Amino acid sequence: IIVDRMINFLLLLILVAIFQIFGSVLSLFFVKKFCKNIKIIIVIEILLMFFVSVMLLIEGFNITSFVILSAFIGIVTLAILNKKVPHKHQTKTERIGFLVFIAMCFHEFPEGLAFGSSYLINPNLGIITAIMIALHNIPEGSMVSIPCFMKKKFKLGFKLVLITQLLYVTGGMIAYYFLINVPQYIQAFVMTFA
Repeated sequence: IIVDRMINFLLLLILVAIFQIFGSVLSLFFVKKFCKNIKIIIVIEILLMFFVSVMLLIEGFNITSFVILSAFIGIVTLAILNKKVPHKHQTKTERIGFLVFIAMCFHEFPEGLAFGSSYLINPNLGIITAIMIALHNIPEGSMVSIPCFMKKKFKLGFKLVLITQLLYVTGGMIAYYFLINVPQYIQAFVMTFA
């Protein structure tokens, strides 16, 4: 049963990563259409991640009320990163693409942690989390690759998406393998922090 659960986890982890790659491929064919609707794409992505975050916080709170502390620590960590990581608002396409890539790198690792820990807490919760992250990854893959595609740098666009997904897979595997034998309240703490 443990081996089957681990195989199912790995398959879900890889499948979710493929959705971001799919978003990148999709945007390759519809660059102009995606560029016109980028604000709508961003709103959809934000709403999906907000839903996942609230769902994981509620599930974590059902395990221990201390997850409020871990969520707060996660928000403070994000605020510190936002303040310390240089980000200038420029209009150059490549600069914007690079900034989106950096932001996605900071985003993907904790997203993997959230999926890995939610799957350990309850495989059904992990599956729901995987579905929501996969849907969220489609516009996310587009956002990472479109600035490169606009400059006809197709290989670079795909390479950046692959790097972000390697971080996601790494975060998921670390959460799963390091948290598999720890008490559920620690898994919930990691899940809500992420």
